[in-house]
Amino acid sequence: MKFSAGTFFLAVLIVLIILYLKYCSEDKPSSPIKDPAYAGYSIRLNGMSLSELKDTLQNGLGITIKPEDLYACPCDSSLVNLKLTGVTIEGHGPVRVRTGTDAVGLDIEYGKNYLLVSNTDSLPRDFIGSWLSALKDSTTGSVKEGRLNPYSLTPGERVPGTVANLVAIFDSGIHPDLNIPHYANVLGVDSTYKDRLCDSGISVATGPQKRIFGINHMHEEGGGPIDYSHIWDHTLNLHGTKVTQLLASQRINQPSAPLRVLTMRVLNNDNKGDLFSLMCAMSQAKKMGARIFNMSLGYYGPVDTLFEEHMEQLAADKIWVVTAAGNAVDGFDSGDSNLPENRDLALRPVESRFYPAYFSKNMQHVIAVTSVSGSPDQTCDLQNYGKEVVDVGVMADDCHFRFMGGTEQVSVSGTSYAAPVVTGWLARKKDLDTFANKADLLSDAPDTTALSDRVKGGKYIRANGY
Repeated sequence: MKFSAGTFFLAVLIVLIILYLKYCSEDKPSSPIKDPAYAGYSIRLNGMSLSELKDTLQNGLGITIKPEDLYACPCDSSLVNLKLTGVTIEGHGPVRVRTGTDAVGLDIEYGKNYLLVSNTDSLPRDFIGSWLSALKDSTTGSVKEGRLNPYSLTPGERVPGTVANLVAIFDSGIHPDLNIPHYANVLGVDSTYKDRLCDSGISVATGPQKRIFGINHMHEEGGGPIDYSHIWDHTLNLHGTKVTQLLASQRINQPSAPLRVLTMRVLNNDNKGDLFSLMCAMSQAKKMGARIFNMSLGYYGPVDTLFEEHMEQLAADKIWVVTAAGNAVDGFDSGDSNLPENRDLALRPVESRFYPAYFSKNMQHVIAVTSVSGSPDQTCDLQNYGKEVVDVGVMADDCHFRFMGGTEQVSVSGTSYAAPVVTGWLARKKDLDTFANKADLLSDAPDTTALSDRVKGGKYIRANGY
């Protein structure tokens, strides 16, 4: 049987197309197709009161607004969360709020209340008790000096160069077993805290026997009044507790250096939160006098303009933000998750960048952090990087941070745990107001050219000091 030249070339063309689709197209991943999840809308009222917004929605759309559907931030009454099934907000000045075929116009700014994520690693439950015990002194029962002494001096004081910087940790809270009465050199919380609360009715986790100060901003599923005092970390992996411990561990070589921590719970027991709760917590932490914010969390999606405004305001208030660069999350990568198109934040499509880390590209007070390994000479697998976005890497032990519980050791990895190392390192600095930009702030960190194609200036520090 003979084949014509045309048939032969057609067959070759078909084979080449098949080979291209099989081997070449995988190297050119398309934009992620998964949209970020969100819980209602964050709204900025422009001269409209909360009651006027409620009346407009009820009278114009015929819907009943329950207390859990419309919630105003105690620190910023113009910031409101609207969570109603079947309600859609769209357009720009005037904005239209729709339900079914009905619609009303509102003079507001808005953004989808995107859900935040953090690391999902886990510690064995039978390990947690021994890990917590290993942090305590066997004789006195108090936390070992220098290893975890996070609550020293009075939060809120801002006398440059004389007291420790107050660090606000926005996370899943802190484990109640770390609520130990007799930390070395710890001052109890006094009544002046109440003057810094945005609402005098807020109940907080505090008191002379607690030695912990924190506020919960996380609305649990099911609605109902928020319990501001519920700051306890009940996540399976103790995410917020480990973030706090890693931050405090930067004091191992400086046991006399005080560290003050404000626990801001914005993630629930599944390590999930939302932008509205984070923005509201940021307002309270700012009023408390926090100088450094640690955010080991984020979301993949488009920029939220309200969140961007909140982040920009922090620069005017001379507050530094240290944020995790982010890790691979199922559904937000296309093709191999380690491809530069997925892990380099500057290369990701505009509709699927990782925030708040991506703000570091253009904001001088935002510091994005990843993990590095080797000498160091490489970033870690499945963790985000980018020489235009990521400011510093943390050199861990083969990309892992170790936790000792008695004689047992486990490890965790991810940018969530690199960020608090940098936060603890920065908290040592006496006067953060003297630094004009983050390049000056990080000037004493070592660098290596091996990292310069993935981290700005090849900057890195080592966990537990360097």
